[in-house]
Amino acid sequence: MLLNRTNFIVIFFLFVGIPNDGNFIPEISLSPNSFNIENTTAGILLENNLNLIEDIPDTVKSKEIILTHKPEIDYSHRSQETIQSNPANRLALTNRNALQLWSYWKLLLEQSELHQIPIVNALLAEKLRKHPQPEIYQNIGELLQDNDLSIEFKALLLDLLAQIATPSALAQLIDIADLGSNSPLYAFLLQALSRIGDNRWNGLFHEELSPMLQAAWSDPPIADENFLNAVGTALANIGAPSGIEQLLDSVAGKDFYPGHLNAEKDKEIDRIKQQVAYDTLSDEVHNPSAIHVLIDCLSQAELGSPESEICPLALAGINTPQATSAIIDDFRKASSGKKTHVKVTLDKISDPDSLKLVVSASSMPFNSPDVKKEVSDFVTDLAADAGIASSLSDH
Repeated sequence: MLLNRTNFIVIFFLFVGIPNDGNFIPEISLSPNSFNIENTTAGILLENNLNLIEDIPDTVKSKEIILTHKPEIDYSHRSQETIQSNPANRLALTNRNALQLWSYWKLLLEQSELHQIPIVNALLAEKLRKHPQPEIYQNIGELLQDNDLSIEFKALLLDLLAQIATPSALAQLIDIADLGSNSPLYAFLLQALSRIGDNRWNGLFHEELSPMLQAAWSDPPIADENFLNAVGTALANIGAPSGIEQLLDSVAGKDFYPGHLNAEKDKEIDRIKQQVAYDTLSDEVHNPSAIHVLIDCLSQAELGSPESEICPLALAGINTPQATSAIIDDFRKASSGKKTHVKVTLDKISDPDSLKLVVSASSMPFNSPDVKKEVSDFVTDLAADAGIASSLSDH
């Protein structure tokens, strides 16, 4: 398994140090959950045993990324500072500032010391979140435009931007979209955009990223389903109220593409946005900040409308007692037409306190006997599951 193996490699390096040229053994100290490289470019490179594999096709046709040989490029003119390997001058990586870490990152790239990049990524991302360095972002942009740098190395830069997950990093990712869907970087860009919304560094939903993603959703630089799916996924993962409202407008058919193409193509884009918004709201919303927006939508939705279906699903994904209470209120008032949505909605709830609310609701009056029966059947299934029943009794 990639995650287990990656954890082993990282832990190994934490205890024995990271090999470089025999002179530099940095001291590493990482806090729990400081980074996660599963499904990242760096993580996939680690999974491929850190081997340099040559002669792969120029076009990467799958999400599995294999590193080609490193071109002979002199990066010394781009470094902000030279990292000295002299033991008398070396510093622990954790004590280095962002510019020093960035210079070291480029040195690792030049020397193909790829096994160190995931750890340096985590440290560099943490520094840049606290103290933005415009010159580093400018340097990243220059490297991404460098025709001599391999696509696989550029993919590592996109990976770094997704890990930083700040507005400055997101702006650079969206700028890459201007290269178009035919760019060799496109698949890597989609992966980075999809992941950036789920990057909850410091344990937070980073709603400051939402406005930029909302702008890309309204007027996408690349008007195709893959790009819209990546942006929509990030919007739903972040869950800022304004972003959720925009996705709900797309579901309701109220958010129209501004129309840079012909009318038929514009309508197709609107249809794609409606479907992507529905899918991402169904599966990707977890931010409690979105609860009030979803409750307001639910109170105004007409029976049988897409909004009446999607809002309970999105609330269930948030998985809190407040969200579950709103779902129960909706079900209690609903007509029999909603019975088909009860089980699929309640199945998304796992929080014990929320499930207790569902159990209590099964003995309350409902407008529709059919809907009440679906809720009661769900509660019966809960009682039959020994693990869940034990969890509920513990709470």
